[in-house]
Amino acid sequence: MSRIKNTRGENARKDQLLADLYSASQEMSITKPPASVWEEIESTLDKKVVIDKKIPPRFKWDILRNIAAVVTIGITCWVGWSNYQLQNQFSQILVQNQLLELQLHNSNSLSYSQAHLLINVEAVENQLFKASTKEERLKLLEQRRSYINSIIELQNGKSKEFYL
Repeated sequence: MSRIKNTRGENARKDQLLADLYSASQEMSITKPPASVWEEIESTLDKKVVIDKKIPPRFKWDILRNIAAVVTIGITCWVGWSNYQLQNQFSQILVQNQLLELQLHNSNSLSYSQAHLLINVEAVENQLFKASTKEERLKLLEQRRSYINSIIELQNGKSKEFYL
């Protein structure tokens, strides 16, 4: 309860101070500056004001930050697009390899050349499991595809070789 009384007393004192300030402002007279002051102000206004158009240092850093952001976005988009293209090539080669494997498995007998090419295919597959980058895998899959194509060509040609 004592707090409420104190705030009421403080408010009354503040109201009295505001009233005193208002009455003092009514008693003040408005003074006008002498004509010489106005002439001096007008003479400075007539002069051409030269504005120094230097770029503030903060503005330069803002431009550099914006350029860096645009470059970063551009590089990110380029890397994403390259990865997307590589992924498409990778999936196309996988499909081609699967089709070639189906053709390869339709044959019942193997010649010596075909067996040798199958050993090469197996070596490439082992390298494929150890490959770490997509570019490496892509090259190895293309190499594997060429070996399988060679085997299929030998099967279709039915050369005069001994079969195992």
